[in-house]
Amino acid sequence: MKAQRVSTTADYRQLLRMIGADRAGLTFLPQEEAVYYLSTPEFSSGDLVMVRFKELPPGEKRYLYCSKSVPVSVMANINRQLRAPR
Repeated sequence: MKAQRVSTTADYRQLLRMIGADRAGLTFLPQEEAVYYLSTPEFSSGDLVMVRFKELPPGEKRYLYCSKSVPVSVMANINRQLRAPR
């Protein structure tokens, strides 16, 4: 496929709007984000199609940044919550 590649700082909602307006043909999103947006009234019309690639690992790494002024006790609580089974 010889698609024109465009870099943007748009968020996922804006990217999906661009596809809906035929300003873009496709985008890549984490599955969790795609499921969320496709369940909202704005994108639930069926005009968008989600394609899953089986060979990709699940989820997306996410990072939480805190300043050094955050107390150690708060950081310990955040870390404990992040490690908790879901």
